[in-house]
Amino acid sequence: MSTYIIGDLQGCFEPLERLLSKIVFSPRNDRLIFCGDIVNRGPASEACLDFVWKHADCAQIVLGNHDLALLCIAYGYAKGEPSDTMGSILSHPKAEQWLDWLRIQPLVFYDALASFIVTHAGIWPLWNLSDCLKANDFMKQALSGPHWKNVLANLYGDGPTMDSPALNETDRCRFIVNALTRMRYCDAQGGLVLDCKASPEHAPSTIFPWYAHPSRTNIKPMILFGHWASLNGACETPNIEALDTGCVWGGALTAYCIEDGRRISVPANPKDVGISK
Repeated sequence: MSTYIIGDLQGCFEPLERLLSKIVFSPRNDRLIFCGDIVNRGPASEACLDFVWKHADCAQIVLGNHDLALLCIAYGYAKGEPSDTMGSILSHPKAEQWLDWLRIQPLVFYDALASFIVTHAGIWPLWNLSDCLKANDFMKQALSGPHWKNVLANLYGDGPTMDSPALNETDRCRFIVNALTRMRYCDAQGGLVLDCKASPEHAPSTIFPWYAHPSRTNIKPMILFGHWASLNGACETPNIEALDTGCVWGGALTAYCIEDGRRISVPANPKDVGISK
């Protein structure tokens, strides 16, 4: 059996088909774990979502910011952007089944035996492994509990920027979501800096990529994340793998094999690129 961690799909289904063919994926023998952002900006969000939903016995996702945006838009808590390409999901006959399933997916996948952890954006540098797993449990309970609509209604916002036991439930949900699905940089104190999307060589010197923060807690399991296309799969930090290689922007779709450390990529489909521009 092989385990493949796959970077951001963002509605690019044809490259996924080619990637699965290249790795000779066997639903009976292999498992897939997707780094989030299954949907949006590419032309085939409904096909991507339907694939992971149908293959729930051998495929797992962690939620990304675009997946959460789909939920917020579907239930009337966000208006969406002109660049969104998720309308086909909302009008699809399976929409209710897909959305009910998506809402109860985790923000973190952890395999203690194989010693790896997957999130969409990374792990907040001041969290240890236990903190991260507790945050995931907190958010999963919030989104699957009786007040999930209230959680979605209050999900958007750039603050708070630091975790704290003093946070109320609404602020804690927002911080967890921002840390696990939107984070790229933190300031010197560890506070989230969400308004910078530049690659590290073009970022201000006063902020740090989360994985290079001087106060980052060392986490023993390998960390695999997506979200940050401008890294192009390179974060140059031991035991951390960046897997968003910008398929929807004309780059590639990348998988990482846990068992042998291979990175396998297929180029983007030119027909997918720029659909939301």
